[in-house]
Amino acid sequence: MTTDISPTSLTTQKTPHPLKQLREEAKLSQEELARLIDVSVKSISRWETGRHEPTFTIRQVKALCRALGKSLDSLPDDLSFLSY
Repeated sequence: MTTDISPTSLTTQKTPHPLKQLREEAKLSQEELARLIDVSVKSISRWETGRHEPTFTIRQVKALCRALGKSLDSLPDDLSFLSY
């Protein structure tokens, strides 16, 4: 008995990065979020694709909460790519 594990036989549904999911729920583009929290679009992209782990200043965390319409307590404890 053999098992077919070719790429076409597997259906993988990757869970979106928590930051991307929150950004999309807030109906913000990467550009808009980057401007609102004062980071580069490249940083947002790298965080959402897991190439870099996000780090925020307190000012950026407050801006992130405002931009996403979330309280600090409602954000995931870990927005890093390691947690999804």
